[in-house]
Amino acid sequence: MSKIEDLIQFKQPLCSNPTSSGTIPPTSGAIPLTLSTEGTPSKIDFKWSVNHTKFLLDLYAKYKDDVGTFKIRNAKALWEKIANELRLLQINVNSNHCLNRWRVVERSFKKFTDNQSKTGRGRRFFEYKEEMEAIFKNKVNLRPEYLLGVERNSETVEPQIEDEEPRNENVAKNQTESKENVRTNLRKNIRVNVTKQLGKERRLTTAEKLRKDKKEYYINKLDIEREKLEEIKRRNNIMEERNNILKNNKCNCHF
Repeated sequence: MSKIEDLIQFKQPLCSNPTSSGTIPPTSGAIPLTLSTEGTPSKIDFKWSVNHTKFLLDLYAKYKDDVGTFKIRNAKALWEKIANELRLLQINVNSNHCLNRWRVVERSFKKFTDNQSKTGRGRRFFEYKEEMEAIFKNKVNLRPEYLLGVERNSETVEPQIEDEEPRNENVAKNQTESKENVRTNLRKNIRVNVTKQLGKERRLTTAEKLRKDKKEYYINKLDIEREKLEEIKRRNNIMEERNNILKNNKCNCHF
């Protein structure tokens, strides 16, 4: 069971003695939000704490692979589901809050990754490094996987488009080596397939030759058997004629 599910199951109310007005004090680090009639927060900005952000990233990692399935049909449904689960933790956010926070973290993570080649005082610390590396699995291209198909509505903030920074020489070298490896493997696979095909043809040729030789053997054997039968018939005819002659001679002797 993940830490998000543990929190949902065992989370206690933030205030065990509600005030007379019936309001609940906000969570730490968050600006109080007014709930609409549908139970979703209004368009008030939300201040994300470190823990809130980590909950968001954990939920994104948990559900991102379900996008495009019957569970989560598109990116919009993904952010709505994440917002619903965060509200179960009494973190009063909507899908736009989650989407915008993800964009900020993703952009910061890309800058942090680009900054890792620096040394000394130029290096930075990124507190969500572990969560983001788990999501992107150390990919070179750190673009979000499911933001490209987000359906825009009146509340959705326009995506912030960043100019792609030129790839460094190491990345270009790695891609060149990768292409060479692909070509080498392709040539190797072609040779293996050709060898297998030739071997198969040789086996078929050998099998056909064996079948032909076997057929000729049985034909020759059948001819020999026919000749034997003819010889037996010829001998039987001779014996029959001889017997007839002997029989006739005996009959003539009596007269």
